[in-house]
Formats: sequence, structure tokens, C-alpha cells
Amino acid sequence: YTGNRMMNSLGDIHITPVAGIVFPSFSTGSILYLTGKAETMYGASARAVMPNMNIISTIYVTGFSFVENAIPLRETGPVERSPYSPPVCYLAEEKPPSVSFADIVLSLIKTRVHDDTLITLTFESSRPVDIHPSQNCVLELTEFLRKRSHELLDWEEDESTVNDDCVRTWTVSTPPTPDALCILSITMRAIKSGLITPILYRLARSVDPQLTGEPINVADLDVCARLRGVGGDTPVPEPLAACDGGRRLLWIAGGIGLTPFLSLTRHVTNLAARGFGDWDVTLILSTREPEVMLSLIREAFVNISSSKVDSHQSPPDLTFSIHVYSPRFQLSESFPPFVSLITHEGRLDDSGTLFGSVGAKFREPHICGPLSFVSNAMKSLQAAGVDPERVKRERFTY
Repeated sequence: YTGNRMMNSLGDIHITPVAGIVFPSFSTGSILYLTGKAETMYGASARAVMPNMNIISTIYVTGFSFVENAIPLRETGPVERSPYSPPVCYLAEEKPPSVSFADIVLSLIKTRVHDDTLITLTFESSRPVDIHPSQNCVLELTEFLRKRSHELLDWEEDESTVNDDCVRTWTVSTPPTPDALCILSITMRAIKSGLITPILYRLARSVDPQLTGEPINVADLDVCARLRGVGGDTPVPEPLAACDGGRRLLWIAGGIGLTPFLSLTRHVTNLAARGFGDWDVTLILSTREPEVMLSLIREAFVNISSSKVDSHQSPPDLTFSIHVYSPRFQLSESFPPFVSLITHEGRLDDSGTLFGSVGAKFREPHICGPLSFVSNAMKSLQAAGVDPERVKRERFTY
């Protein structure tokens, strides 16, 4: 694991060659404690034990303790490996699996600059990837950051970047479709204090210096990333017929927290256009850049696949309301007839008035945004009588 990237454990083992490891079992509640003599191997000696690894630490076990029912909590439901986990490494005598996420390479094929901080990157995967709406992907960009970016851009690394693992997670705003099994897009914000997003933004801006806002083909730049994994376990809404009450969804987005709802909008609209289910969607968006965000939403309604309904018609059994909170408005976007747009100046307050007016108690609420936004939205939902246990929450930090 990356940890704090200071590699203090290597120094600890060098000075005091002992170590302990704790293995908790969240299914049984038991804990196994191991202690032993520790040794760190470097270079050829490390690779002889575990190929492709230049540094490994080994522990010769000298003692253990096994405690049953040590943890009062138990996991429930299916368990999946976290995409944040480092790649599994195998000993020299072990045979790695023939197929894994580590085999998947994403090639950057298009970039699009939306404004001074927002870009969309479109990738083509080396083989089909199963990504559901609102899920995220974990990418490793070591090759890009350490080598290719220096060939394409003029920038220098400093000591703060030395131990960076170059692994980042982004929500997939446009997942692969049956017509494009290997194509996916990520909409991200360049963070001033970040390392990778500013470089990616500079790359996108370098091929679109006039800021046209149009997708630019960059396949010839030979920029690649490795897919570490796919995460996000928020259930995707499935269609319900009107006789069963239909689906009444409430999506609440703060800024770039809109991205999971872009893929969900495509999902719901496509189902409705093909006559599957009865849908009533309300999207609450709080943003300082309403023009860009609304443009992204509008594009999510375009190119409805496998249907005879285009973006200027109303799919049967679909209503979609958008409430936008922003300090300023200069709107020029037009939406399909089945979409209503309501603007509000300022910020979403915690009084619960808006959520009460849209019948939040009778909807399926889902929030995504920074922690302060999520906390404020939760207060407002509770003020409107919504049970907090019913709210799906996703928050992000930089």
C-alpha cells in the first residue's frame, strides 16, 4: 500500500529487524497476530523471491496469537476486492492468472476542454471492460507521469512527486456501451494542488489552445494508463412499471459530483426510450459553472441508443426535472421537451423547503459531492422528513 509514501517501515526494519502483522476476519470476527524476524531484500535478491519487485520485506514467524470473536462487527452481503488495493504480486513459484485488470491498457484517444479547470478524456481499452453507470475506475499513470508527459510538456518534478504512486480514481461519466465496448470517458477537474490532473489539463489545453470546447483526436500522442480496477457499488436503478409505482429518483450533485449522474442519466433515458419502466427523475445541482454542467447534462440525453426516439422527442413514461443552484446564470442550453429546468440563485440551504416541494420523502435519494455539500444536503433532507438511512451518499476529497 502507498501509505504516507515516506517508506518509514523500511527504515524501521533496517534499524530493528522485527515486525508484527495483524490479520482481522470481518466475517468471523477473529484476529490473527503474527510476530517475527524481519528482513528487507533489494534488487536481484528481491526479484528471486518475487519477480518484478525490487524491494520486498520478509518475516520469519516466531510467534502468533489467535483471538476468536475479537471484533464486535460482522460484514454482511457480498464482498468484493477494493480497486484501491495494490496489484496482487506473485512469488516465483506461483503462476499468475492469465487474465486480470493489470492486463488492460487504456489509450487516450480524445480530449475536450470545457473551461479553465474541467476536461473530458476519452479512452479506448485494450479489451472490453464491464463498467456500470455511476462506477469509477482506478488508473495507474506512472508511465505517463514519469516519462511521456515530459516528452510532450515542459515541466519538472520536485521532491513532493518522488514517492507518488501515480494511482488515481475518477468516476466514469460515459461508460462503455454495446456499440462501443472499449470506449469510456472521464470528466475531471484540474486541482491546483494536485500532481496528475494539472498535467492532464495542460495536455488537453495544448492541443486546443483556442479553447474551442470540441473533442480533439489525440491518439497519435501515445498516452496510456493501466486499469487497476473498477469500483463503486451503488445499485443501478432498474425499471419498474407504472403499476408497480415506477421509479421516483432524487439525484443531488455538488459541482463535479455531477459525474456519476451523467452516466445514470444515459442509463435511465435509454431504458425509458425503449419503453422499459416508468421514470420520474429530479436532479438538484449546485455549481459555480452552470453553463458547462448543463451542457454536459444535455449531452447525456443525445444519441439515445437502440430506440426510435431522438433527443427532441419525449420518451414514453419519463419526466426529468433539473433544479440548478448557482450565484450566476447565463444559460443558452436548450433541453428536450421531457426536461424541465428551474434555476435558483445562491446555494442550497438546509431548511428542507426545496426537498419538501419535490416530494423527497417518496423518492430514492442519492448524493454526490464534497463533504461540506453532502453534510448540508443531508440536513436539508432530514428537515424535509427523509430518513437518512435511505440516502445513498458519495463524497470526494482532493
